Amino acid sequence: MKRHQFCTLCHHDKLVSLATPYRHAGLVQCKKCGFVFSGLIPSHEELVAHYAKYDRSKDISEITVKRYTELLTEFSKMISGRTILDVGCGKGEFMEVAMNNGWTCHGTEFDDHAVELCKNKGIKIFQGPLSQYQPTHLLDVITSFEVIEHINNPDEELRKIHALLKPGGLLYFTTPNFNSLSRYLLKGKWNVIEYPEHLSYFTAGVLNKKLQDIGFKKIHLDTTGISIQRLKTSMKNVPHGSTETNADQLFRETAERKPLYKLMKSSGNFLLNTLCLGDTLKGLYRKV
Repeated sequence: MKRHQFCTLCHHDKLVSLATPYRHAGLVQCKKCGFVFSGLIPSHEELVAHYAKYDRSKDISEITVKRYTELLTEFSKMISGRTILDVGCGKGEFMEVAMNNGWTCHGTEFDDHAVELCKNKGIKIFQGPLSQYQPTHLLDVITSFEVIEHINNPDEELRKIHALLKPGGLLYFTTPNFNSLSRYLLKGKWNVIEYPEHLSYFTAGVLNKKLQDIGFKKIHLDTTGISIQRLKTSMKNVPHGSTETNADQLFRETAERKPLYKLMKSSGNFLLNTLCLGDTLKGLYRKV
């Protein structure tokens, strides 16, 4: 199997293997920038076989639609244009909400089934890697929901995003936080570490520095949430993204209805964000 000889984020050649419990995913860490990634390079056949297993039958919840709408409102307050690209858009759920709110939407995706679903919704979809995407105009906003952890060329991907944005354009992303409390608790059982599902593992410090070096200015970068579902499935050695009843969704729905649960959620997120220990990195950056 082929292996990376250089850091996929800064291209430094001094890499150190991370010992057990992460050996199964071939994790290495760059001694220069601190980035953690899988030193293994999956074949095209491996990736096709892995992502063919994705379940795209589930619909998003009303709460997720509400959060997407709030996010789009935040974007609208910061820029005048309304063109948006969702990288790795899946079956286009975020873009469907965006179109209903008056945005001109574009997406990129690999999977044949997901591409067909997007086309049926009227979404302008490009099938293939972001590196090959060439829009006719620069974009106002680019979003990346739980995508950059799947790629093994993050430097190239982030630079391409910067190039696709208008001056002053916005980048919004979410990705797992390698410094999360969940990883410290679960160690080798943390099922976010899964090859070839996840190839890049970011921390707030590493990702923020890279984005600033490329030419982005931070608006906010948060580390929020702790996944009850992930704790449950990890302890039972169930793969990430299983079809079990989602405990996180049940808690979100309860927090929407009951003030006490909402207070618990906001207080917990405040503490996790302060300590940079939340499960998820959520960042909003502007191109300078």
